Amino acid sequence: MGSAQVGRFSDALADGQNGDDALRSAQIKRIKSRRKDNGAAHPFFWAGFSISGR
Repeated sequence: MGSAQVGRFSDALADGQNGDDALRSAQIKRIKSRRKDNGAAHPFFWAGFSISGR
């Protein structure tokens, strides 16, 4: 996860989202950003992370 994506994830957690929703939100923002900049959003750039633990 890039530092910007980690920041988005952390911000979403701080705003009260649960881990799954925070990760999904960060991924969607990353996908939209990649599509805007590159016309595509290959999963390599956003799909390699998951939530584990409680």
